[in-house]
Amino acid sequence: MKRTFGFLLLLVSCVILSGCSLPKDAPKIIVADQTTYVACRGEVWVFTDNSFAGGTTYDVQFTQADGTEMDIRGIKHLEINDVPPDSMAKGICSGTPVQK
Repeated sequence: MKRTFGFLLLLVSCVILSGCSLPKDAPKIIVADQTTYVACRGEVWVFTDNSFAGGTTYDVQFTQADGTEMDIRGIKHLEINDVPPDSMAKGICSGTPVQK
């Protein structure tokens, strides 16, 4: 019970104080400043930095198919989409061979 309350408190604090969004469940296709990534495991976290001088930038954290944890910062243009069922990315995340 204490662990659940602590997690909820952390989540609410994160959303209110630092501009992060609720996590999105993988798999997702992430396009960060024209570079494409595939988040296959766990959750995708997005943090927003609203700087008056430099405009809005984003930080995104996710895990790739091979278990590599990614933390990309200072993104100016960010798109996050669901992985279509018939896409190559779906095969990459499932570990099955992908036919081109």
